[in-house]
Amino acid sequence: MRTVIVHESDGIFIGASLGMAFFSKLDAAGQTKACTFIDEADARDFISEWDPAVDAESFTFVSVDTDKDYAEIEELCAAGLQDQIGFLLENVPAAASC
Repeated sequence: MRTVIVHESDGIFIGASLGMAFFSKLDAAGQTKACTFIDEADARDFISEWDPAVDAESFTFVSVDTDKDYAEIEELCAAGLQDQIGFLLENVPAAASC
């Protein structure tokens, strides 16, 4: 099991690049997978380093049944995150869905 970071309105944390965080409901940046963390503590640690600082309490931390660094759409849906998938689906073939 691994953990993903979820924001109610922004969606699932996809990853970060050039100092910007990407979320599934805002801009999936061409990605089809979401960044995972070892556990909630690891995810909270990661958030604590963001600049500008954000309140970790504005996020939820969801366990996903994977052992990889990135969770597939199907794994995110199996974790109950189908309403948070957002733009991830735009980056996969039409056959993919929750």
